Amino acid sequence: MWLLNIEELSRHFYCIAIDTLGGPGKSIPNAYFNKQKFEQVEWINEIVKHLSIDVFNIAGVSNGAYIAFNYATKQPDKVNRVICLEGGMVTTPIKAMLQTLMMMFPEILIPTDRNLLKVLKKLSAPDSPLFDDHPEVAAHLIL
Repeated sequence: MWLLNIEELSRHFYCIAIDTLGGPGKSIPNAYFNKQKFEQVEWINEIVKHLSIDVFNIAGVSNGAYIAFNYATKQPDKVNRVICLEGGMVTTPIKAMLQTLMMMFPEILIPTDRNLLKVLKKLSAPDSPLFDDHPEVAAHLIL
């Protein structure tokens, strides 16, 4: 998500982008991570303590928006501003999963790079040139 935005953001802010533990990305949870008992607020507090940051802005997209909002409501004294993009709670996870799978059909049956690019285009704005203009974003999401 931040690939196309981080250069401009970093001109104005000190930016730290951290993968959400347990989610997709490069972070590999260790033996102390338990998805059912994972305390997001404590996790962020450990990060900011380690980096010696007292008050900060926090931003998130999708599940990251939920994490940012949740943190800001539980630790308002530590958050200057919060930005939540494309956020929302999934209240019917099975229905949401089935709808998403149906949007991916039939390409998901044969997950070639070409078919996965078609899926990405279905899940995005129909006429968006994003993946044509920025093939590195497409390659990352396909991976």
